[in-house]
Formats: sequence, structure tokens, C-alpha cells
Amino acid sequence: MKKTLGFIFLLILSFSLFGYSSIVTNLHSNEINLLDNNSTGISVSYEMGRIEGEIITTKDGEYLQLSSEEYSLTGFVGEPQLPYSQKIIAVPLEAKVIINTKIISKEVITLTSLGFDNQIAPAQRSVAKCEDYSKIPFDKDVKIYNSSNYYSHISADVNEIGIFRGLRLFEVNYYPVSYSPSKNEITVINEAEVTVEFVGGNSIATQNLREKTRSRAFEGIYKSYVFNYQNTRSTLEQYPLGYVIVTPTNFLDTLEPFINWKKEQGYDVTILTTTVTGTTTTGIKNHIDNLWDNATPEAPAPSYLLIVGDTPQVPAYVGETGTGEPHVTDLNYVKMEGNDYLPEMYYGRFSATTTSQLANQVNKTLLYQKFEMSDPSYLNRATLIAGVDADYAPTHGNGTIYYGAENYFNSDHGLDVNAYYYPESGTSESSIYADINAGVGYLNYTAHGSQTSWADPSMSITNVNNFTNDEMYPVVVGNCCLTNHFDTPTCFGEAWLRAENGAVIYIGGTNNTLWNEDYWWSVGHFTPTNTAEPTYEDTDLGMFDALFHDNSESFVDWANSAGAMVFRGNMAVQASSSSSKNYYWEIYSIMGDPSLMPRIGVPATQNASYAGSILMGASSLEVTAAPYSYVSLTQDGEIIGTQLLNSSGFGTVSFNALNTPTAVKIVISHTDYRPHISTIAVLPAMVKTIQVLLFFLLIVMLLIFSP
Repeated sequence: MKKTLGFIFLLILSFSLFGYSSIVTNLHSNEINLLDNNSTGISVSYEMGRIEGEIITTKDGEYLQLSSEEYSLTGFVGEPQLPYSQKIIAVPLEAKVIINTKIISKEVITLTSLGFDNQIAPAQRSVAKCEDYSKIPFDKDVKIYNSSNYYSHISADVNEIGIFRGLRLFEVNYYPVSYSPSKNEITVINEAEVTVEFVGGNSIATQNLREKTRSRAFEGIYKSYVFNYQNTRSTLEQYPLGYVIVTPTNFLDTLEPFINWKKEQGYDVTILTTTVTGTTTTGIKNHIDNLWDNATPEAPAPSYLLIVGDTPQVPAYVGETGTGEPHVTDLNYVKMEGNDYLPEMYYGRFSATTTSQLANQVNKTLLYQKFEMSDPSYLNRATLIAGVDADYAPTHGNGTIYYGAENYFNSDHGLDVNAYYYPESGTSESSIYADINAGVGYLNYTAHGSQTSWADPSMSITNVNNFTNDEMYPVVVGNCCLTNHFDTPTCFGEAWLRAENGAVIYIGGTNNTLWNEDYWWSVGHFTPTNTAEPTYEDTDLGMFDALFHDNSESFVDWANSAGAMVFRGNMAVQASSSSSKNYYWEIYSIMGDPSLMPRIGVPATQNASYAGSILMGASSLEVTAAPYSYVSLTQDGEIIGTQLLNSSGFGTVSFNALNTPTAVKIVISHTDYRPHISTIAVLPAMVKTIQVLLFFLLIVMLLIFSP
């Protein structure tokens, strides 16, 4: 459709909490569309028909901050912050990438003539939550701002990110706006088409990698964040997900019920004991690498890694990113392809130094996952906390909690939620403790933390150990510094899992976390980030969106596990202009089972239907249950068949012909439903024949002797 080349500008000024906000406007909507997508490349159309602005107050005075729907803001520290787009794309292995840009229309706009006398704001570095904001200098590249030249980037470029499980990923960056500080004008590309060509790719190697790494647990990440993703894999429904456990031998007896349950759920469990692997990171990693390298399309690479033990039992790596104090990380154990920081498996820890500490974690996890708590109503309750920070809590802290409470944690979802906003949160400790003792299913805190506490409102390890939430174990997220620093003898996250009560999952950072990145992690990436009331429409997908999946996100977009929660949050950061992407992959970690399905609200009961018995010699079972339920059949403790039900809730589980009359255990799992656990009798064919004959004999006798 032909577009008028000129921008129509509408200037509306209104005073707000943060200064004078402006809308600078409006020719047509902004659009980014994938035009072509095949094995030799892609083409993308970009349209920018609307730019908004806001006068913001900084340490260096007032500046104009631009924003544009569908576009983010650049993050080059000290340089003018301009709208741009980043898309993550999949590229064939060994392919060379060539990018070309065709500019269709552009226009020069003088900002002064529109009443904008302020310079465009320079990007500032991300601020760690442990930093004193008052001591952070204002970054501004005076050479750029004093220059008579235009500040600009090449209109589009590509950069390789790395290999993410089965996909080689690049980022495509598009820069439609350039800026002359001396003239106070911008040049805007209204329309352009960008072509990315893949030259010389190895299609066989590309397909082989995808086939041997296929996992339905990762399809949602691909679909949500890889712009040109095409599911060309073989069917994903019938293969069990691989689950690797690394543990000292002396923990095996305590782990046995957990291992058996994972098999019953349909996980293909591999046990690596440190007696075999050794107790060095190199030895353990070599054994995990061997499992990965020997994966096949029929036995795909594992999807989950659980490390059992504290760092003296199973060592962690020392992180390679960040500029502050060193931190521990388990990320390296699951970096299987390439030299990047993208993980290939979901991972977590049962951190324990004694069998008693481990038993608490196993028992709580089994009670939660098998849904054996005496009163599950606590799952309908949640507590959200924006902690104390005078500079960032009014926007980033309150904004995170507002987004969660406004969109998801509310009565519309059947939830009873206590949301504690700054500044009232600072005097709410006793109320928060009472919430936890009464039982909450989900607990989220964002603000300051340490290795052993949440800062303000304060919560210590002593508090965690004294909670009385028996059989009411929450999933806990701490968007704060250091609380999962598990090289500390007992860090805050470890305490939640080791406690007799406490939690089933603790997600947090092993080092300092950052205000912007934590905001995006939960809410989804968007800029500018100085609002206390972000909306679903103005943000990309974040962890909250994937956890609730009620805005028409498809099944593969759901966060079906604790591991997926972390990956969704980190991918929101990956899709931003942050310079801390690799750092976030290193520090955010899980205490607990990474495959645990988070229960937000009391799940419904499965209305499952299948035959009550199976004849010996049979090799399939038809099952009906909730759509996208995962069905697992085990016999004598070993998996015989698994199946993901389709969108109608139907599937056929195939298995080798049964040759023993041992009962089959069936477990049906789904994020939104209670697990269905039962047994199916396996009958000799002769027994079934006798049953049929007796039934017909009964019918005949009733006919003969009926009046």
C-alpha cells in the first residue's frame, strides 16, 4: 500500500510524575513483517510511522527520550538512545551471512520546529541493585553531542549469538533513526526492506543437529524468540524427555523415590555418580558431553540436568562475565554446542551436604508434584513484593509487581493476591511472614538482596527456617542480588529448599542483578523503562506471560517448568540491547528440580479415559484427557511408552507388545491439571476370552429366566 512520505506530527504535552510527556506522531502504524523465509535466507519489511517522545529529568538535566512501538532503544552507553529493532534468527550451520538493505523512503525532521529544544537522551549503563545510584556518574559522549556530523549506525547489521541447543542463532539489528545534535534533527527511514542471505550452509549437518536435539520442552523458546523459526523436525510427541542426574553415590538411596517418580512421569533418566565421573568440573562435563555427542534422532539429547549436592560434593564453575565479585555457575555443564553462553539444557540443583537436607527437598518435591498435600487451597494465594529503593522501586519494582498483579495474579484468575508496593512494603514484614505461614503458592520479591537475605522488607535464613507452612510449599522467585550464591555455606536460596517447610523451587541470581534487566526478565523487554504501569501490549513476552499463557499464547509458548521460567526471563534479556546478556545466563539459577511444573492456582482434575485393562500381546493404548497432556506408561519401573496428546486431547501410546501380566502404571501430566496416577491391569488373552464368554452367558441366562 502506498504511504504518504511525510510524517504528521502531533505534539501533546502533559505534566506527569517524571516530567513533560509528549506524543510525536502519527502517519501509520509501525510494522515489522517477515516476507520470505527459506533455507537460503529471509527478507524483512520495516515500517516506522509513529514515534513518541517524553521529556525526562536526569542527573544532567532534561532530555528528550524517544520511543516507538515495535522498536526498542539502543543501549550504547553515553551515545544518543535511538529506536532500533533486534530480531533473533536461525541460520544454517557453516553458512556465511550477507545482509543488504533497500531503503524505500525516509525523511528529515527538525525537532526544534516542533517545540523540542532538548537533546535526545544518551543511553545509561544498567545499574546493579546493590549500587548506590547517587554515586553513579551520568554518561554522555561529549564528542558526539558537540559534533556537527550525524550520529548514525549502518542501517542494518547481523551478529552471531551462538548455538542454542539445535539452532545456530544470529541477531539482525535495524537502525531506522539517525540524529544530528548540532542541528537538533533526526532522519527517519519510513520504509525499508532488509534481506539476509545464507551462503554455503551445510543443510545435512543442520538437520542432523536439529534431529538429535529435538525436545518439545524447547519448542516454545524457539517459537517465541526465533523470528524465522520453522518446525521441520520429526514428530516430537512420542519420545520421552532425557533427564540427567549427577550425584554422589551416598545420596542414591535418598534420591531413589525421586528417580522412580521421574521415570513414572515419562523422563528417560540417566544417573551419573561422582564415583564414575570424578569430582572435577572437567570429569563431570566430559560425561555429560558424551551423552550429548552420542544422541540420535531415536534417542535425543537430554533436556534436563539436575545436580545433587553442594559445591564440595559436585563443584561449580567460576563465572567468566561481570565486573564485580566472582560468582559460581552451573551453566558450563549445559553449554554443549559452540563457544557461546547459550545453554542446551534446563538445569537446577538439589544443594545438600547431608542426606537429611536432601530428604527435605525430595519429600517436598514429591508431595508437590504428586499433588499429595492435605489442603491444596494455598495454591490460590500469592504474595508479590516490590522492596525498598527510593530511586528504582517507584518504577521498576512497582512496575514489575503491577504488571504481574494487573494481568495475572488477580481474582479474574481465581487467585487471592497480596501485592506489597513501595513504599508501604518497607513496613510490611509481619504481614508477609503471616502470608507465608498461612501458605502461598507463588512468592516474588524484587529489590535488594544478599547471600543470606532479602534486604527490605527484611527476610533472613532464620525466618525461612522458622516458617510453619507445612505441606504448603511455594515456588519462590528472588529478582535481587546474590541470593543464590551457592558457594556460600548456606545461601538464601539453598535455605528455602533445605528447610523442612520452606519452598519447592527458589529462582535467583548467584551475583548482583540489574534493575532494567530484572524488569525485562519478568515483564518482557520494552523501552523506555521508566513506568510503574507497563501493559501487555507495550511489552514483549516475559516470564509472567509464559507462566500464565492466557493471552492466546500457543501451547509451545507456555512455561511448563521451572527451567522454562528462567529461560523465558533470560531470553527477554537476550532480545534487548543489554550488555549483560551472557552475565544473566550465568547467574540466574534454580534451587530445585528444573522440570517441576509450577502450580499457579489449584489445578483442575483430569477427566481421563482409557481402557481399564490391556491384553498381553497388545502394543498400544488410546488415551483421552486434557489437550496437550503428557502420558507415560511404565512397567516394572521402566518406561514402555509416552505420548503428548493433541489439541483435542487424544493420543495413542505405542509400546512393544506386552509379554508379562505385570500391571502398567499410567501417569498423565499437565501444567493446569492435577497429575492422574493409576494402574492398568495386564491380562492374559485367555482371561479376557473367559470374561467375554461369562458376560454373554449372563445375558443368555437373564433372557431365559426373565418373566
